[in-house]
Amino acid sequence: KFDKVFGSDTTQLEVFEEVKGVVDSVMSGFNGTVMAYGQTSAGKSWTMDGASIWESDSQGVIPRCVDSLFDCIAKADGDVQFTVTISFYEVYCEKIRDLLNPQPQQCNLKL
Repeated sequence: KFDKVFGSDTTQLEVFEEVKGVVDSVMSGFNGTVMAYGQTSAGKSWTMDGASIWESDSQGVIPRCVDSLFDCIAKADGDVQFTVTISFYEVYCEKIRDLLNPQPQQCNLKL
């Protein structure tokens, strides 16, 4: 069962509004995950990345979450220290690839 399925006319902002609670949870000390699932050409990369990180209307989930996260950090008490770790993985044909690591590595995880 899926938490939410979005139609083809859904805006980037509407998608972000559904997942922004993950950022709130992260700021409360929990780990957070947002996953896009679908067949090839269904719009997963479009949803997660968006068309442009520079134009707010076309930003995807990732740049919006990062902006929101760092806005929360900027508003936090100055005595609080933060460590931010971000992972961006692709699972394709039962192979996992770290999209933020330019050095390909063998991953022995089984799905």
